[in-house]
Amino acid sequence: MSNKYLLSILVVMVVSNSAYAEISKDHSYYITDHVQIPMRSDKAFDNNIIEKLSSGAQLEILDISQDGRWTQVQHKDLNGQRKGWVLSRYITDRPSARSKLKQKVLLSKVLTLNNKKLRADIKALQDKYNKLLADGECNAK
Repeated sequence: MSNKYLLSILVVMVVSNSAYAEISKDHSYYITDHVQIPMRSDKAFDNNIIEKLSSGAQLEILDISQDGRWTQVQHKDLNGQRKGWVLSRYITDRPSARSKLKQKVLLSKVLTLNNKKLRADIKALQDKYNKLLADGECNAK
């Protein structure tokens, strides 16, 4: 075994042990919804990972293996475009819950700002109406 491989195993063991140290029986825990899917240079489980795709990554489908088990994809990000193979079971035609939640949070912030502006506009109109009433320029019914 190479030193690089042994070092990788050691790092994983240290990180794993530190993660376990934070878990206690006094709390509820959940499985994370943040998954990293390996994109490979070919349709095999050899040492051929070229990128790890995060859940919610948008893909373009280029090809599908004859048995349907593998899908060749293209992924665009800030570093450019990469082509590779991903197990087909990880691909869906729907955005991830994480990306939908981000959109909903952003929409909620926009609507909250719009609501504040509309409330300020209503207050200004009410103040103007009350001033017109006080000046006798408007009849209230």
